[in-house]
Amino acid sequence: MYYNDISFILDINMWLISPYLNKVRSGLMKDYLEWNVLDIWCWPALTANHMPEWKIYYGIEYNEDQVKEGNEKYANMGYKFFHRDLNNDEFELGDIEFDTVTMTALVEHIRNQDNLFLEINKYLKRWGKVVLTTPTWFGNYIVLNVFSKIWLTSPEAFEEHCVIYTPSYVRMICRDFWFKNVSHTYFQLWCNQRVILEKI
Repeated sequence: MYYNDISFILDINMWLISPYLNKVRSGLMKDYLEWNVLDIWCWPALTANHMPEWKIYYGIEYNEDQVKEGNEKYANMGYKFFHRDLNNDEFELGDIEFDTVTMTALVEHIRNQDNLFLEINKYLKRWGKVVLTTPTWFGNYIVLNVFSKIWLTSPEAFEEHCVIYTPSYVRMICRDFWFKNVSHTYFQLWCNQRVILEKI
């Protein structure tokens, strides 16, 4: 019977949980959206919804269909969406520089952190900010691990988590890519964290 299908249960759980998580995470970004914003792994472009029309918004996404949908949906606002493989591709965004780069629930999926931050550095202005959210060690290895086993969250998405940000890992990113850590806060009962880095 279809209602006993585990895939249906997963769809229902994700339909209930994912919009809530996305809304909370995007809300943590809105106070840091300066004039020019690069939103990496952007879809469903909730960050764009926090921006006045006169600001510049670029989104990078790995799903080509979502890139096409974004370019059609936001064409009248001048927002631009690009398909990129964040582990391997150069961003190739032209001469633009950004005041803010946002990454919501992204970095834990990226094996090649060097490529990601080298490309960010190409396009982020000096003193510009990177604002990211990502699970904590506790949130990933304890909470999400359990949730994925009982299908409250996607097991496939959990298995893709390959890099977990700890305070020492954030310090390494700052050292290797010339950033200063200006804020490191926790939310959702220490399961998630928001890190704000400033390019120096």
